[in-house]
Amino acid sequence: MMKQKKADQLDLFLGTKLKQLRIRRKLSMAQIGEVLEVSPQQISRYESGQHRMTASALFRLARGLDMPLAWFFEGFQEGSDELGRLRNVIQAPREDYNPATRQDQEEALLSLWKSLPKAQQRQQIIQLLEAFV
Repeated sequence: MMKQKKADQLDLFLGTKLKQLRIRRKLSMAQIGEVLEVSPQQISRYESGQHRMTASALFRLARGLDMPLAWFFEGFQEGSDELGRLRNVIQAPREDYNPATRQDQEEALLSLWKSLPKAQQRQQIIQLLEAFV
């Protein structure tokens, strides 16, 4: 009997992000599948982390849904075992990814803005920002 491979944490994370975005945008798996030219069943496998999305699939999702590519990785925290493995392979210290540059922060803010489902929410955010200025 063959032992099943444990799902990769990044694949699980990306699948969760895809599902969150799909639900927020009120899109079906079939609609996302059309963007990627795959079946709704394949989208389900991506969302559950069973299958890995290719770089081209992530790029098409970002373009098709008007999201920065970086949005899909925001909030991902590598496990210490993964960082240790990278240290051993690269033989140099590896640190957690942290989008700290101004451009990264602007992209993160824009992606959150685009994911707001209601105009009323966007208006409330504008009012909040105006209060700070």
